[in-house]
Amino acid sequence: MASAIIVFSHLRWDFVFCRPQQLMSRLASQQPVVFIEEPQYRDGAASLNTYSPLPGVLVCQPQTPVDQAGFHDDQLPYLRALLRQLVRDFDEHVAWFYTPMALPLLQELQPGLVVYDCMEESSRNTPKQWQQRENGLLKAADLVLAGGRSLYRSRNRRHSNVRYLPDSVDAAHFEAALDRTNSHPAHREIPGPRLGYYGVLDERIDIALLGQLADAHPRWQIVLVGPVRGIDPQALPQRANVHYLGLQPYQALPLFLAGWDVCLLPFALNEATRSSCPLKLLEYMAAELPVVSTPLPEVARAYGDVVAIADDAHAFVAACEEVLLAPPQAHAARIEKMRALLASMSWDARADKVRALLDSTPRRCPEHEAAASLAPDEVPNINRLQRGEAARYVATAIIGAGPAGLSAAYHLGHEAVLFEKQSMVGGSCRSIKDSGFTFDHGGHILFSDEPYVLELYRTLLGSNLHWQDREAWVYSKNGYTRYPFRGGLYDLAPEVVKENVMKAIAGRFGYPLRGGCQALMSGFVPHIKGTVELNADVVQLSPRQRTIALADGRHYQYQHLISTLPLPELVRIIGDEAPDEVREAAAGLRHESLRCVNLGVARERITEKHWIYYPEDTIFDSIFAQGNASPDCNPPGGFALTCEISYAPWKPLPSAGQALIDLCVRDCIRVGLLREDDRIIAASEVDIPYAGMVYDQAQESNVQTIKSWLDLHDIVVAGCHAEWDDCNAEHAFIAGKKAADAVKWVEPLKSALVE
Repeated sequence: MASAIIVFSHLRWDFVFCRPQQLMSRLASQQPVVFIEEPQYRDGAASLNTYSPLPGVLVCQPQTPVDQAGFHDDQLPYLRALLRQLVRDFDEHVAWFYTPMALPLLQELQPGLVVYDCMEESSRNTPKQWQQRENGLLKAADLVLAGGRSLYRSRNRRHSNVRYLPDSVDAAHFEAALDRTNSHPAHREIPGPRLGYYGVLDERIDIALLGQLADAHPRWQIVLVGPVRGIDPQALPQRANVHYLGLQPYQALPLFLAGWDVCLLPFALNEATRSSCPLKLLEYMAAELPVVSTPLPEVARAYGDVVAIADDAHAFVAACEEVLLAPPQAHAARIEKMRALLASMSWDARADKVRALLDSTPRRCPEHEAAASLAPDEVPNINRLQRGEAARYVATAIIGAGPAGLSAAYHLGHEAVLFEKQSMVGGSCRSIKDSGFTFDHGGHILFSDEPYVLELYRTLLGSNLHWQDREAWVYSKNGYTRYPFRGGLYDLAPEVVKENVMKAIAGRFGYPLRGGCQALMSGFVPHIKGTVELNADVVQLSPRQRTIALADGRHYQYQHLISTLPLPELVRIIGDEAPDEVREAAAGLRHESLRCVNLGVARERITEKHWIYYPEDTIFDSIFAQGNASPDCNPPGGFALTCEISYAPWKPLPSAGQALIDLCVRDCIRVGLLREDDRIIAASEVDIPYAGMVYDQAQESNVQTIKSWLDLHDIVVAGCHAEWDDCNAEHAFIAGKKAADAVKWVEPLKSALVE
């Protein structure tokens, strides 16, 4: 298929018909236009709606299960999948942006040109990342079009190829407004004189001014045509002479103009309007109607001799009075000036200018071709992966075979490869066997009321699953209190109540009868259609090359990447290819680690409890009675305990090895869990480097910085440590499924472009 223009727009095609629709409907006469709108929320599976409003234009409306507005970060995985499907149909394409928020999607394209058509400044309602992404878009763009003089001046200082392309008017479309008898039927119940405005009613409108205008002359009828967006509709003036007619089709606008006596530009002066010269002004002028405006700088500069400019509400009312009472000669003189201004304007001419600019702007080389043209030592910021055999191709590489990685591989197809550093799957949910005892890497139980997760348990474990009531207790002041607390808190220390009373722990849980938590993790493997690579330590990652390198020298070229690594570890293996701010953000993430001391005791049924929390002065923070999770965790005559000790740079472990084991045994005796004569027949340590996240003031900002950059490079993160959030295996299973859905979802296009 021929080359296309792939457009990313924050405005919907069937919304207010303005600059994007005017230009693209004309450019589509010579090359296809794919017009991608912001996603819409829809519960259930993601899908894509498409329709063709005009020959050569395909409007794409993504429907996703992400309840976030606009080109939000959470939407990007779904949109990337869509783009991969779209670009297959085009030998060459131009990437055209109306919103910088879609910039991360550029990673999926290899456009001949990148165009930024700048329509407006940011405002208080634009996303907080808008400015950052516009800076990035200005660096990436080959051509920048500016719709206003102020926009041109500000962008021209930041880009070498900025062209002024003001809005225009389809004068032929608005000729119908010149027949004043051809008024819209909605006016039948609205007497004159009518003062009208059409367009979006949002933060740009001076709401107080509208109310003052209506109050100044109750006989005047204020007609407002357009949708309300981003403001409370109840904040708009409610008067008998103010009429809200909602969104109307572009074809109907001349009929509204035919019934108006004065056209209004009642804009507030704020960040959103300081560079604005509304397109509707030219359309008002094509209808040859008097226009009254607030002092928008662009309007006053360019059209001050044909538009009445009013500095405040009193002057605005006076200007409306003046144009309504103006003699015929004044009307005729104003109309002649309007005609002279519009004589050289047309959207057809603007589209011709755009075509000429596209033809004259040098085409870019794809990034991989540009890099290949450099000597190896000249390629900037590319990780030096080990040389040797050619990189093996994988459709989807998954790093880490913990719960999230296993779930992602489970939901993907034959072309996925799961890389695990250890010799067994499971990650931090692995289990080990020692002298007949089974110990998990920290205590893990299964609890969920999510139907999907419960069904997954049944699929992976079958009959190897049993359920029981959880017995969790707090040991404080030489006594036990049930946890979560059930009254009777008077005998607990105040700081213990404060620390624990707000926590909630599931009351009933499941656990494998045999094999410990490892049985659940290993249960994934027979169902995984792709490849599981064990002893595969990923030591380098190049997002630009889409390449990973293993410690044994193998390296792979991937199309999609899912990482379950902790964010600092992921940034570490990316190395210098990550910018300074990303590496600084990763270094700023704080966490606690966990050292588990496993004790196999030669005595049965040491306790009836499952978890015991020790908030006071023991070496351990908690003990998981592994032997009560399942009787299979114990050999005959034995009982398994796991002492959990949190540590961090600011609270280091007091010792390690046998010395730490001895301290745990000592404190187990001191709190009455073990006896002096108990014999320890198995003892070992397990270290979990990332166990709990520390939520300081910089945490949210640091995580956002890292994830935003990863999104730009199409790296999907899944799981507790990768998302940098405390969670459980249930969350990880769901996160893995979502990651798989994000990289595999492509809904076939429902209609083709009209050539």
